[in-house]
Amino acid sequence: MKFRYLVGFAALALLASCSKDAPDEKAWVYDESLPVPVTFSAPRVMIQPTKAMIEGTSLDGYNVGVFALADGEGAWTGARGDLVMLYNETGTVTEEGTGNAGSLKFSSTVYYPMSSDQNFTFYAYHSPDGRVQLNEEGSVVSLTYSLGYTDVLWAKSEATPVETAEEEQLSGFNGRYVRYIEQTYAGNQEQLNTYLPRLNFEHKLTALKFFVVNESGLDETLTLHRVGLENAITEATLCIASKDPSVESGTISPGDGNGEATRGRIYVVKPKPGGEEGTTTDLDYVVNTEGIDAGHLLVYPSATEGYELVLQLKWGDGSVEEVRETLTGNFEPGKVYGYRVVVNNGPQTIQAIPVTLKEWNDGFAESGNGDLSVGAE
Repeated sequence: MKFRYLVGFAALALLASCSKDAPDEKAWVYDESLPVPVTFSAPRVMIQPTKAMIEGTSLDGYNVGVFALADGEGAWTGARGDLVMLYNETGTVTEEGTGNAGSLKFSSTVYYPMSSDQNFTFYAYHSPDGRVQLNEEGSVVSLTYSLGYTDVLWAKSEATPVETAEEEQLSGFNGRYVRYIEQTYAGNQEQLNTYLPRLNFEHKLTALKFFVVNESGLDETLTLHRVGLENAITEATLCIASKDPSVESGTISPGDGNGEATRGRIYVVKPKPGGEEGTTTDLDYVVNTEGIDAGHLLVYPSATEGYELVLQLKWGDGSVEEVRETLTGNFEPGKVYGYRVVVNNGPQTIQAIPVTLKEWNDGFAESGNGDLSVGAE
C-alpha cells in the first residue's frame, strides 16, 4: 500500500519520556523526521440549546464525524488508504483548545502521512441519528437521517494554495503544507487560523417555531394537544463529500438517495413526564393569554410546496379540534420561521412574528410574509 504512516510512535514517546527536558510539542515544525499532527482551528456553527436545535456559534461538547479525503485517481474506501486519511473519525469539540488535536479532540492523535503526495480536504457533519454510506463507485460519501428533531450540520475545509520561495505550489492539506504554514506564520495566530484546517459548520435544514396564545373570552381550560406537519418529508440525504461531478458536496436531497422520498406526519415532541425516558407527541400545554412556546421542528427546506400545518386543540369537555393550514413561502436552510397562533372568538389565526436568535436568520425578516388564517370565517 502506497499510503505510508510513520511507525514507531511508541519508541519516540519512550525516548521523549526519558529526557530530562520537557519535549517540544512543535518540534515537528522543523524536524522533518517527525510526523505532523492533524489540528484544527476552533470548529464553529454558522447559523441555542434545546435537545435538537443547536443555536449560537459554539459546538463545545458536541461530537462530529470527520473525513479527510483526497481527489486523486482511484476510489475512496471505508478505511484508511492512499486517498483516505480519516473516514468518519469521531471528534469532540472543546472550546478550550486543549486535547491532542487542538480544539477538535480525537480518541488518539491523528498524523498526516509521512509522504505528502496527496492533497487532502476535510469534511465534517453532525447528525446523531444519521447513517453514513459510501456509494459503490467510491466517489460519494452521504448521510441519511430522519427529519423533525435533529439539527444537521455540515462543514468543508479546503486548503488555500500557497507558493514557496522555491516557487513550488502547495495546494492541499498534507504534512508538507502544514509544516510550511507553521514555519512561515509562526507566532501569527490570525494567519495560522486562515491557512490551517478550519471547520465552519452550516445548518442544512429549515426551522419552524410555534407560539400559541389563548385570547380572553375562550375556554380557560384550552390545551394544545399536538402540533405537526402533514405529508412532510420524513427522511433526507446529505452529500458529505463527492468527487462525482454530478453530485455536489454539502447538498441535501429528499429520501435515502435511492428512491422516492417518504412522507408522513411529523409532530413536535417534548420529554415524557415524570422523568420517564423518551419523548411524546402529546404536548397538552395549557394555553393562556400569555401564550406558550409550543416547540419547533427541523424540516427539509421547501421553496415551492410549503408545509401543511396541523394543530390539535383540546377543549374543556374533552373534545379535540383539528385545524389545518398551508404555510407558504420560500423556506431556506439555516433560517428559522416563527409563527404565532392566536386562538380567539373568531377564526383561529396564525401570523409570523420575529424570532430573536443569535445566528439562525429570521426567514420573514425581509419579506414580512407569512400571515394566514386557519379555520372557518
